[in-house]
Amino acid sequence: MAKEIVKKEDSLKAFEKNFQESIIKAKEGLELLKENARFKINSQKKLEESKEIMVSVKEEKENAKLLRDWYYKPIYDFSQLIYRPIKEYEDEVKKIEDFHKAEQLAWLRKLQEEEDKKRKEIEEKLEKEEISLDQAGKKLEKVESKVEAIKGVTTRRVVKIVDFAKVPDKYKLPNMPLLNEDILRGNVEVPGTQVVEEQSLSNR
Repeated sequence: MAKEIVKKEDSLKAFEKNFQESIIKAKEGLELLKENARFKINSQKKLEESKEIMVSVKEEKENAKLLRDWYYKPIYDFSQLIYRPIKEYEDEVKKIEDFHKAEQLAWLRKLQEEEDKKRKEIEEKLEKEEISLDQAGKKLEKVESKVEAIKGVTTRRVVKIVDFAKVPDKYKLPNMPLLNEDILRGNVEVPGTQVVEEQSLSNR
């Protein structure tokens, strides 16, 4: 097993080495393109030069796609393959954890309620002078010892949305992919939106 792990590590190192060499070479070409592309179009000649730049841009985009297909896509596909069983495993563990956390908190709340009830009873007896101050102290100490576990409970403040319509707009973000899908492809009318046309150049 150890030998197999070493082999896998060697393979990953070779993969990483090849990637680093490829990305360095790609960035060198990109830097050269950036240097050559630093000009404004103010004549027909510059327009022709700009078209040549766009040809190079297309080549760089193809290089980027190759890098993605060679290096990123295999790892992404593999990560998707192993993600589901790991996530299912984590979820099952979390179910057990959540169940017992809920049970513990419920039990601790019950103990706290009992403590509050007994504390009140002791205070009432003390006021009626049915017990002495010393007796009250001992009884309270005994009651409090039963809920020592409550010290392990932490309380934190969290924000919960109870009425989304009342939340100020600055805290709301539009779902642009969904809007484009519904409006442009599904022909759905969404209030507050408008379809406009934007011009762009294609790399030819």
